[in-house]
Amino acid sequence: SELVKEFKNAKKVKLLYKESDSDEFLIREFLKEGVDEVVTNSATYKELIRNYSKNIRIKVIDGDAFEELGINEELKRVLSRHIPLPSGGEIVIDKTEAMVVIDVNSGHFTTTSDHEELSEQINAEAAVEIARILRLRNLGGIIIVDFIDMRSEKSRNKIIEIMRKEVLKDRNRVEIYGFTQLGLLEMTRKRTSKSLDERLTTTCPVCNGKGAIPSAELVIQQLFNTLQKKPKDVSEVIIKLHPHFKNKINKEEIKKVAKVNVHVHFTHVNPSNFEVTWKK
Repeated sequence: SELVKEFKNAKKVKLLYKESDSDEFLIREFLKEGVDEVVTNSATYKELIRNYSKNIRIKVIDGDAFEELGINEELKRVLSRHIPLPSGGEIVIDKTEAMVVIDVNSGHFTTTSDHEELSEQINAEAAVEIARILRLRNLGGIIIVDFIDMRSEKSRNKIIEIMRKEVLKDRNRVEIYGFTQLGLLEMTRKRTSKSLDERLTTTCPVCNGKGAIPSAELVIQQLFNTLQKKPKDVSEVIIKLHPHFKNKINKEEIKKVAKVNVHVHFTHVNPSNFEVTWKK
């Protein structure tokens, strides 16, 4: 190779190869065929892009490019669990350790009495949006889509064709295997890097990623259980609860259980538990 030849011909220590920095790598990876224009707020990027290609139009703007182009709002939308569809339906995306599960719902869209026509219309919109979301969020691995039930084999085949057409826009390899006997569409998308979710979100410190916390009734019962185990020689107790318990808890009941002076403060930051301090 040229690198080996250069190494053998070198008379002194010299740099043989330098990996592109992250900016150059991104430009090389993403500014391939199909890109006509790039918008940036950086003169440095303008020069990097110009050095890479003379054919791409470059628009330089002042300020926050993401804000001006509406990308911040679009990021909020695509990272949402519920994504609305033009006709009034929606798709619901759940990412688990094993796979990505997408549910398609009709919502309140009832402009036609023909169930098959309604299902096909919403599913067609969903197919286009799902392919787009998979690209934008860089979701990979096993993907299961629960489209609205369609009785007709023709309707199901139409949705598969729409999906196959839309995933052609994807730089990653996508395989569509078809509908199962339960009416679920099976597909896979090759993982090449972290998803947008992994890059821009973190596990909720309150629910630890479960998406749910204990009910108020359960937390209150746990509080009562703790108060019943009150140590000896305690004259008062200080309880801290999350503000959403203000209208859900009876202070008189707490006093009856504690059998000492009770001070309740709704200043606790975690709605899934409480803090109890005993004072002698």
